[in-house]
Order: sequence, then structure tokens, then C-alpha cells
Amino acid sequence: MDASERPRLVILDAMSLIHRAYHAVPRHFATSSGEPTNAVFGFTNILLRVVEELSPDHAAAAFDLPGPTFRDELYEPYKAHREAPDDMLVAQFGRIRELLEVLAIPIYDLEPYEADDVLGTLARQAEADGFDVWLITGDRDALQLVTPHVRVLSTNPRTGQPLVYDEGAIADRWGIKASQVVDFKGLVGDSSDNIPGVKGVGEKTASTLLATYDDIDDIYAHLEDIRPAIRRRLEGQEEIAHLSRRLATIVCDVPVEFDQERTRLWQADVVAVQALMRELQFRNVVERMGFLDTSGREDAEALDVEPAVVTDAEGARALAGKLAEAERVAVFPYTRGASWSVELLGLGLAWGDETAYVSLDGEAEPLDALRGWLEDAEAAKAAFDSKELHSALASREVALRGVEADLLLAAYVATPSAIPRTLDDLVFRRKGLEVDPALPDAQVAGGLMRPDPEDVAAPAALRAALALGLADEMDAEIDDLKLTELLHDVEMPLALVLSEMERRGIRLDAGALGELSRAMAEEIAELQSGIYTDAGHEFNVNSPKQLGTVLFEELGLPAGRKTKTGYSTASGVLEGLVDDNPIVGRVLEYRELSKLKSTYIDTLPDLAHPSTGRLHTTFNQAGTATGRLSSANPNLQNIPIRTERGREIRRAFVAGREGWTLLAIDYSQIDLRVLAHISEDAAMCEAFANGHDIHSSTAASLHGVSLDEVTEDMRRLAKTTNFGIVYGISAQGLASRTEFSRGEAAKFIETYFATYPGVKGYMDSTIALAHERGYVETLFQRRRYLPELNSRAFHERAAAERMAINMPIQGTTADIMKVAMVKLDRAIREQGFAAQMLLQVHDDLLFELPTEELDDFSGAARELMTNAVPLHVPLAVDAKAGPNWRDMEAI
Repeated sequence: MDASERPRLVILDAMSLIHRAYHAVPRHFATSSGEPTNAVFGFTNILLRVVEELSPDHAAAAFDLPGPTFRDELYEPYKAHREAPDDMLVAQFGRIRELLEVLAIPIYDLEPYEADDVLGTLARQAEADGFDVWLITGDRDALQLVTPHVRVLSTNPRTGQPLVYDEGAIADRWGIKASQVVDFKGLVGDSSDNIPGVKGVGEKTASTLLATYDDIDDIYAHLEDIRPAIRRRLEGQEEIAHLSRRLATIVCDVPVEFDQERTRLWQADVVAVQALMRELQFRNVVERMGFLDTSGREDAEALDVEPAVVTDAEGARALAGKLAEAERVAVFPYTRGASWSVELLGLGLAWGDETAYVSLDGEAEPLDALRGWLEDAEAAKAAFDSKELHSALASREVALRGVEADLLLAAYVATPSAIPRTLDDLVFRRKGLEVDPALPDAQVAGGLMRPDPEDVAAPAALRAALALGLADEMDAEIDDLKLTELLHDVEMPLALVLSEMERRGIRLDAGALGELSRAMAEEIAELQSGIYTDAGHEFNVNSPKQLGTVLFEELGLPAGRKTKTGYSTASGVLEGLVDDNPIVGRVLEYRELSKLKSTYIDTLPDLAHPSTGRLHTTFNQAGTATGRLSSANPNLQNIPIRTERGREIRRAFVAGREGWTLLAIDYSQIDLRVLAHISEDAAMCEAFANGHDIHSSTAASLHGVSLDEVTEDMRRLAKTTNFGIVYGISAQGLASRTEFSRGEAAKFIETYFATYPGVKGYMDSTIALAHERGYVETLFQRRRYLPELNSRAFHERAAAERMAINMPIQGTTADIMKVAMVKLDRAIREQGFAAQMLLQVHDDLLFELPTEELDDFSGAARELMTNAVPLHVPLAVDAKAGPNWRDMEAI
């Protein structure tokens, strides 16, 4: 899954940021009453900058608590040299906690742990829950937590510029993997924390050692192989090296729990935020928090909307006549619920200088009177979110047509890094206006009571009027940016397709999952019994502390690091011990089955619609920088496929009718085909044109052998390189994924570029053009702006350059899929197929259709998908069909 498709969580290392803010903002910064606020002001600005630049969906803060930690018990000098913080700083701690509380950003802290341990635990839990995690900290200890879905955002202490650390940046900076950071610190030490390290071993030596050996244990196991000068420094220091590593190791199983709902942005107490900002006299900050503040700024209510309120068929018929004569009408739905299950309660309408509100709460007659206008494709309409409007009207059996302006999608393609969540958000971003009054809560008394139409009319009509004005402005902007084709021919037609897919859902065989649950429960019980037998007694297998005691103390298995709460029992640790004792394999299988059972097998049936037995996901069309779709509630793009046990879950996804079947069609190696097209590399284009397997062809060229002589190992290495190049892989990155040394990897990449010189030319020219223009774009002119290209921080700039290389490829792939979906939907309707599109999962589409239609439809779909967009190389697809999503055969 592409990183940008996942919801984004930021975790603030609060104490680290507070100290940075305190020393960065002048100490004379205070209120008129003399209250010091420099740390609060600096922290607030850091927080706002993080929100502005990363656009997170969720946020949390980790705090240190006063008093000793378990590391102090482990090593008395730990941080003992640090002076107590200034009284002026201490006085501001409470204010910062107050700030986070009114912003509804939850605070996590726990004795006797440090904020790093809390932060690490939350990061691991959130990553496992499908989040992209950004750790905001000045502490390099956090680099050990970096994974493909966990990054660290820090600041260059000399320049003040932000630094982004991903796996590539760590490798480029120190030549090590993120997993080796603790060993690096174990060797080098950390004077800021009083971690001693090995005397005489500096960063360069540590990097050299860890480039050859996996960790400190491996280094000392091969001490005789190390050159004498370095060996002498290491000798007699093994205990201090292990101690230093333990001190630097972040505990990731602290008893705290990541809560998706508590961390969701923004759930702030607006009144409390306003009051606190005024109390602290943060005038400039209030301006940046304009979405929360309503003072000193023109409000949208100044439009003085006085809508006509329509509650019956007669009034609706008169209104329909006016709407039919309007040049364009903005439609704002007043709804209850969300996504496919949304319930339409009313419509705010605006045209010219007029507005109206039509109450539809339980009344069919007004809507019937408007049906002709709503379904008229020639009647121009504007909406903030046409997918939501399609779904809302479809819930009342109205087929909306004629939408020619979608403000959410227009904002998405114009400014993909600043996607509005609501119309109110867009109005503020574009106009600087607070939309007031607020809409009445449609969930009054659990739905037993309904808001009075007179109370809804003005807020709903006001939003329609604002949407109408924004539509004209954004039309011009989209035209100037040359994004009209992308918006009107791809994204807006796709909104209707996705709305129908959401409402359609996919049939879930709850009985099959029930059987699987029972069978898996028996297997889990058997595994648990076997584990007890191996251990010699019963214990809580789900407790890392108890499991660590059993494995490393009672059974004497080789122990890794030990924390205050016990030994590490992470999967990576246990996988290295599988051959040492059968209990380890049983524990790993027990964990896998337990997770599958709790996350999917026992959960999915509860999410299916009770009357249809179908699962309905929500497709996020405007959520990723590359243009890819994502899925949520539930995420059906994340149903397991990598393991055989995980694939069993797919057996429960079935065709919804008797005599129907499932059909899966996926694009084959589409990223590399797009790369061949964009780079115009002759050798790569030729390989695809001749129908060769690109990985085998690459392997043959790189190793100087014929296609028949390519081995599986050669092909595997070529595949790693091919896909790595798409993501701007470095020599260090390739070395970390293969058995190459960094030098060998560099030479291999050099040979690769000699084989495919057009690819190297594409990378160089794309980076140069991105620096010149500040953005890159797909074949459909979808843009991604990369302000980090101008950063003085090398790692941040390098990360942006990798994005510049990847985005035109991955974004074009996403655009091709969207074009294919739109064309397939049109073909189904125009050619009279009964087939129905159910899911889009990255490069795959899943359909259900009558079995007798399979040959004709699959042939038509193949033809359409392979010709969806003309490229220099042929697009190819693979098709499979079967009674369920697991048991499918190639056709």
C-alpha cells in the first residue's frame, strides 16, 4: 500500500518540543500581565506548522512525568548531569497541557516510562492499525522506530530547517538501517543522555562496523575478524556496549492504548480555544487558527441569506420552474449518517441572487416535484461533494445528473496538499470567512426528534450560496492550471461510479467466517495447549512479559534486549529463534491466527448490513497525494493476501446471487509500463512490446545471459531493482534489501542505468524540472507540489527528490485505473451487461456477474482496460474468476 493512502497520525514528543520552543523564542515573550509564554507560543507554532505541512487526520502528545524512570535504576548516571529546567519554563508546562486539552489532542504519559517509550508504543500500535505515523521530536532516539510507515520529523539545530527521516535518510546519513540505531548508540553513546558507549568508537567506526555486522552481538561474535586497531577499542567493552544499547532502546510495549477516536482531528472545544488564545494574547496565532476563531473577522452570515422554505409539493413544483431557468444551481444536502447509508433530510439551493431550502424529512412529494430537474443532465448543478450528493439522492431513488462543478474534487486536484474536509473548511481557506450559523445537529435525540425546517433553512441555503460563488472562482482556477480534463473527464465521473460501488457493497458469507472462526478457535486452543506443554505450565501467552520470562529465563533461549517490563518478544526477535525450540513456532502461529480471528474473522460479520449481508466500504477519492483511491470503514483494500491463512478470509467474499460469479482483473506490472512510457527507454519499451517478462529481461541484460539462463535469484534481484528504481532507491537502500554491500549495490545500479539509460535520463530531468517548477505531474497533469525541494536540509531535499521520481509514475498508474473504471462503468450500462463493479484494490478491479456473461464481459473488459490510455508500450491485464475471492482460476 502506498504510504499516502493510509490515515496520518502525528505524535508529539511534547517535552522535546517544549524545550526546543523555550530556547528558540525570546524569553521576554509574555502577556501584558507578565505571564511568560515564550515556550507556549513556540510550541503552538510548532504544532500549527505540523498541521499545516502534514495535514494529519489524528494527533497525540507524549509527555515525560517527573520522577525516576526504569533507566535510572538500570544505570544511575543516566541523564544525571542534566540541570533542572528553568522556573520560567516549568511555569509554562501547565499552559501547554491546557492548550492540548482544548484542542482535543490527547495526552499520553505513564510512570516509570519516558515519553519516548509511550511514543514508540503508540507508533507501533497505530502502524499495526493501518496508519502512517509521523513522530515530531528533536530526539534522535526515535530514529529506531522508523519503518516504511513511521517517519521522524525533526529540525536541523544549525539551520532551523525541518529534517525528515525515513529509512532511506537514515541509511544515507549514517549508512545503517533503522533497526541498527540502538546498536549504533550502543557503540557511540549519547552524551546528552549520559549513555557511555564504547570509548574510542565514533560515528564513522560504528557505521563501518554495522555495515558489516548486524548488531553488537554479531560484532563481538566476530571480534577476531575485525582489524586490530578497532578490535582493541572493543575488547573488554562488551558489557558497557550492551548496557548502552539497553539504555537507548525504546520500549514499545508500554501499557497504553492508541485510541483512534480520541486522537481524531479536529474535535476541539472552539469556545475554550478562543478563550485560551485571547488569554495568552496570541493574536497572530489566532489568525492561523481562523478555523476555530470567529472574532475580528467578517463572517459568512454577512451574505444575509433569506431563503424560501419549501415543505410541500406545490411549493416544490413552483421552485422547480425557477431552477429550470437558472444558469447554474448550487445544491447543499442536509443529511444524517455518512457515505453509502446517508439519509437525505433536505436540500439547500442557491442560484443567481436567490436561495431556497426544501425540507424532505419524511416527505416524498417535494422531492418527486424536483425529480425532473435533479435528473436532468442539461440542468447545471454545483456541489461540494458530488459523491455524497449522489448517495444522498440515491437513498431516495433519485438519479442525480448534470453536476458540472464538484468543489471538493476541484480543490483536491488544484491543491492536493490542502484538501478541505467540509464546505466550511473550504470557505475559510478560500475566503477567510467563518460560516455561521452552524447547521443544526441532524442526530437530535437519536433521530426521534427532527430539527425544525425553519432552523435548518438559513444555514443550509447559506452554504449553497457560498458553494455557488466558489464554483465560479474555482472553474477559472482549474482552467488556468490546465486541470479541466482531469477534473471533468476523470474525477467527477468517477464520483458517481464510487457512489454506486459504495451503495452496492460486496456479499459476505458470514456462515463461512463463522465456520472459520470456530475452526481457528480450536487451532488456537491446540496451539495454546502445545505452548503450555513446551513451557511446562500455563501462563498468559498474550503477555510479552510472561512470554519473555518463559522463553529466555525458563527455557534458556538466546535473549535479545531486556527492558524494564521484560524481554523483547517482537516477531522479528522470535523469527530468529524458530529453530531453537518448537515453542517459538507455535507462539508465532498462535499470534497470527489470533490476530486474523480478532481483526477480520470475528469483526467483518458485524460490519455487514443486516438485511443484505453485504459489506459497504467508503472510498476516499480525495485523500492521497498520488491520486490513488483508499478505502475505509471497513478498509477492504487491506484484506489479507500474503499468507495462506490470511487468504482463507477471502473465501467469505462471494457473489451475491445464485448463478453469479466473481471476476478479478488486474493490471500487470503497470508501474513499470508507465515508467517505460514516460522515460521512453528503448530497451524497456522493446521488452514490453515483445511480451517479455520485464524482470527476466532485466536480469538477462544485467547478468549478460539469455532469457533461458535467468535463474529465480537473478529474477528476484532484478524485480527488487526494477521496483526500487520507481521509488528512487539508493545504493544503500538496495544493499539493505539484498546481499550486496553498498559498493556492490552502487555498481549494480550503475549497470542498471547503462542497460536502461532512458530511465536515468527520466530521473535526472524530472528532478531538475521539479526544482525549477516546484512540482511534478502525471500524464493527466495531476500535480504534486514539493516545497521540500528548496530545503537546506539534505535529507528532506533527498526525500522530496525521491517523491518527484515516483509520483509521475504512481500517479499516472492511479489515473489510468480511474479512467478504466469510468469507461468500464459506461460500457456496462451502454452494452447492457448485468456485471457490477464491486471493489478497486490498487491495480485490481473486482466484479460480480452472471456466470453465462463471464466470457463476453471479461473479453470486453480486457479490451477496454488494455486500451484505456494509449502508451508507447502495451498495457496488460490478468483475469481470474471463481465463486469467491480466494478460489479463483485464470481465464
